[in-house]
Amino acid sequence: MAEFGDSVFANAGDLVAQIAATAGEELRPSDLASTLLVLLKQCQVPVADIDPAKILRIIPRPSKGARPEPGDVLALPVSGEKFGLAVVLTRNRFGTALGLLRGALLSPRPRKGQYAPTPCVPIYTDERLLADGTWRKIDHDEQLLAHFPEDPEIYHSPDLQWPGVELGEFGAAENSAGRLRFIDATEARTVGILDGSYRQARTGEEVQDLLSELQPPK
Repeated sequence: MAEFGDSVFANAGDLVAQIAATAGEELRPSDLASTLLVLLKQCQVPVADIDPAKILRIIPRPSKGARPEPGDVLALPVSGEKFGLAVVLTRNRFGTALGLLRGALLSPRPRKGQYAPTPCVPIYTDERLLADGTWRKIDHDEQLLAHFPEDPEIYHSPDLQWPGVELGEFGAAENSAGRLRFIDATEARTVGILDGSYRQARTGEEVQDLLSELQPPK
């Protein structure tokens, strides 16, 4: 699939949208499969490995919502009807950690060549939008994990009221095992502790908004 041009996926998306509009109601996977079978046969669409006239039926097999694994590359809807990219880093008591990747796709499909990481701090989120199909797994590349921390930390502001715990002058970072380390002013500024923009975890929609902001201007 990585060898296909964007036009293939864009045309396929347009076709499904037209079928859905014609249906006039919620389009079930079985209905879509039946319509595609009719189109294959009536329009004599060439298929690489079989004569379309010999195709008896198309059986949709929806994703079972398998849990994400480290190295899974996800496509997330962003502004401009595009898809931003993120890689799953780990899953622990903080949530699911994502490393954001550069660039955007017109369709959720594997990208040719290398995926480039952004300098953003890994983000913890939930898997709600992955489970409902809004986020889609499009690839798996464990080499990407080397660009991000193995055990992404969360950060605590020095103003946090945590009885009996010292958080330092500029705040502290905590790993998934609960170990704390003090951070300096540079790290506090980089992650957003000093200006109050840092969030220990973000909703799926907030992750999409952040990826939208990272897209280059048109």
